[in-house]
Amino acid sequence: LGHQHGIFKYGWDGKFIKHVETPHHTGDIIWADGRIYTSVDVLEGPRPLRSGVVQAYDEDLNLIASKDIPQGVDGVCVRDGIVYLGMNNVPKLHRVNQIGKMDAKTLEFLGRVDIDYGHDTSWGTQDITTDGENFWVAFYSKKPLVVFDRDWKLLRTLDLDASNGLDVLPKSMQGKRLRFARGTNSWSSDPSYRIDFFEFDGEKMVEVKE
Repeated sequence: LGHQHGIFKYGWDGKFIKHVETPHHTGDIIWADGRIYTSVDVLEGPRPLRSGVVQAYDEDLNLIASKDIPQGVDGVCVRDGIVYLGMNNVPKLHRVNQIGKMDAKTLEFLGRVDIDYGHDTSWGTQDITTDGENFWVAFYSKKPLVVFDRDWKLLRTLDLDASNGLDVLPKSMQGKRLRFARGTNSWSSDPSYRIDFFEFDGEKMVEVKE
């Protein structure tokens, strides 16, 4: 679980396991190929404001690698040895969002892709996940969940707010349809984080309650 105060590790039973500090706001995390990758958006502190950091940890939350990014960052995803990173995380409304590409082992920057899904975005690419073929991307916008193919061509937009966390479930938790876990902040004086489960029926996201 990424948070403004670092990364928190919990079991599926909800019990706390470990916490590590990060430079500031951990906007998104992903587990891939034995590593946990994070995107940290620096909003305050000793680092330059509106900068970012990509970090890689092992399964016990020991830091393996870190790479500074000279602009705000948020969503992060890994597929086929490449880290995909939401980069222009700014409050001003904009149509074009930048997706950076980095080598998953070395965190060397490889370039970027610009995407436009037809709606204004505040901040930027909040969450990215993949089913191994398509990218599922959450924004703060009129159409908050957007699906792109492996070449970042727009496939569809969906009415599901997943801007506080979205990931494809492990194979052991999949059903006949593709299933996801969505995280939601309470945004209250009693802070908490809720995880709900959804599956894609080919047209829309349907909540899974069993």
